[in-house]
Amino acid sequence: YGGETIEASGLLLVPNSTDVLPLISFQHGTLTDLSNTPSAFKLERNEATIGAIAASIGYVVMLPDYIGYGVSEDLPHPYEVGESLGTVSLDMLRAALEYLETEEINHTDKLFLAGYSEGGYATMALLQQLEQTTSLEVTHASLGAGAYNKTGFSEAIFQKDEPLTFMTTYLWVLHTYNTLYSELNRPWSALVNAPYAAQLEAISDWKTHADWSGLETNPQVLFTADLLTEFNSENSPLKRAIAKNDLHNWAPKTPLTLFHGTADDFVFPLNSETTFEAMRNQGVQIDYISLEGKNHQTAVLPYIEQTLRLFEQLKN
Repeated sequence: YGGETIEASGLLLVPNSTDVLPLISFQHGTLTDLSNTPSAFKLERNEATIGAIAASIGYVVMLPDYIGYGVSEDLPHPYEVGESLGTVSLDMLRAALEYLETEEINHTDKLFLAGYSEGGYATMALLQQLEQTTSLEVTHASLGAGAYNKTGFSEAIFQKDEPLTFMTTYLWVLHTYNTLYSELNRPWSALVNAPYAAQLEAISDWKTHADWSGLETNPQVLFTADLLTEFNSENSPLKRAIAKNDLHNWAPKTPLTLFHGTADDFVFPLNSETTFEAMRNQGVQIDYISLEGKNHQTAVLPYIEQTLRLFEQLKN
């Protein structure tokens, strides 16, 4: 993180069983409530509950916290940054495998990857790093509603001329990239109009900030005319920075299944649609399941249910 090695954390769930069990690495979605961090392990919270359900039916389950959560809570979270999410998820997997070996906990060679929303994107980043830097083989990856096509997604957002319900989350991504990439590093006044620039400059913690009262959410009103013009050009520094995090157009060796709700107005379905087309055209073994009428929230449970059914079919 920032060129230094830091301590990160996660949750490892090992069933009380003598069976030799398969593995799941589950990457969680966007968190703004720190008590929902996987390693906090509160079963009334979604992330730990998902892991516990999978463990209860016979899987060793790994859930990375990501940087900015758990023991690294004091750090900003590199929100939707592929390299960071892939690295921390891979390191969690390595740590879990080391623990299983040290404790002589047997497991099969079946390794499954799953994640929804930011977790879907993190799973794609993890899969890419696994395939490009390790000899580990993944049995199947099931990804739900991730923003894999950052460039296409951001273009769609910038073209909207209406209030967007999830604009605050998009601004968190913009803040992260603007801070991370030296070719950007602009004040909010260069990105959004007054009085919203001052409102955004005052935010000290994007993970937990909840007061968005009065913030404009129509991109055509919120963003400065200069930024809108620049983003529509071919040589936009912001668009180049965003493109560094595209994960939709490469060719995994691992079989994949993508899930997305057709009524998702948070992470637009174009992310999964364009990923499916780009990968299928490169010969990837990939399926796409549209969850009809489901939005970003209501698609979660169907995704989890169908993912676990899929893994059950493939685990033996």
